[in-house]
Parts: sequence; C-alpha cells; structure tokens
Amino acid sequence: YIYFKTRRNSDLPERFPYESTIKLVSHQCDVNDYLLTCFKQIKLYNGKNTWTASFLGLPSFVFTNDIDNITHILKNSHNYGKGPSIQYRLKGLLGDGIFNSDGDVWYHHRKTSANLFNMNVFKSSVMNAFNKHGDEVIQIIANKSGKPFDFQTLMYKFTLDSIGTIAFGYDIGALKQNKVQFANDFDYAQEIVNGSFQDPLWLLTRF
Repeated sequence: YIYFKTRRNSDLPERFPYESTIKLVSHQCDVNDYLLTCFKQIKLYNGKNTWTASFLGLPSFVFTNDIDNITHILKNSHNYGKGPSIQYRLKGLLGDGIFNSDGDVWYHHRKTSANLFNMNVFKSSVMNAFNKHGDEVIQIIANKSGKPFDFQTLMYKFTLDSIGTIAFGYDIGALKQNKVQFANDFDYAQEIVNGSFQDPLWLLTRF
C-alpha cells in the first residue's frame, strides 16, 4: 500500500548525487521487485513494516505492508485522500471521476455508482452481462480443442466487455477480436501514468 505525505523525514532519503532517484528510474520495468527489496532491507535494518522515501522531483511516499495500518487506511479512506499530486497525474486518464476525486465530489460519485449495484440491478443487468459474455468465453475455450492459449488475455477481454456493458451500455466486442485497439490504448495510458510516479522528468516528457 502506498500513499503520499508532505514531510521530508524519510527512512529512504534522497542522497547526493540522487542515489534513490537513479535507482527508482533504473527499476521502472521491475519497480515492484525493487520496492520488495527495499521492504526487506528496511525491515532487516530497523524492524519497520512502514517506511518513507523521497525522490527528486516527486512527492514523498509512505509505503506499508503492515496489516493494521492497511486496515486503518481502508476503513478511514476519507482521511487519506488522493490529493493534488495524484489527481494531477491521473486527470488525463480518469478525469474527475470516482477514481480520481476526494471529499464531496467522491461521495457524489459513490452514491451515483451505488445505484448500479443494488440487488435488483445486480440480478438483472449485471448478471445478464456476465452470463452473456461468459457464454462467449465458454465457446472460445471449446473452440481451442485442447490447444494451449493465453487465459489471462481471455479474462481481460471478458472483463472489458462485461464492464463496458454494465457501466456504459456499450459492447466493446473485445472477445470477438484478436487485437483490441481500445485495450492497447488503455494499457499505454496506464504505462504513462505509472511513469509519472517514477520519472522525475515526466512533466517534460509528456509534451
């Protein structure tokens, strides 16, 4: 679990000449493995499951894998908003929707989206969408005739079609395509967003 803070006292401080930043940038392709290594090292050195880090040109981070801390944050999410640093980076992809808002704006989106998942709607439109696309998945698997295939990609397409139908009333048709342009574009957008949290020069490279 990761969130941002404004104070600069860090367990993994930036050292001249920007040692932490250089390591972060060099591990953009395997950042999760890098952070896991940091967790293990800091746990070994000072016994902490929660720690902070500072990088050049990026907001300060707080990392935790402590169950009590994660539970507290999730139960009190209103006290741990995304804030301007995250919202600015996500705005190009998510706008001001439920996944990129805080406070009253988030609450309004939450109440609106809750109507999609009441029991009556869930039993009708939601289950109908899952059943319809689930039948397509079953047929695709049957057509493979026991030959190996990429199951993860199939489930990704199933999810994409189902959410498109439920949330937007639109069938993306991913299960009917070998290459889904929307999925490729969305993956690219996520890659750019991820880079904005790892690359101190992301503001320059985005233009």
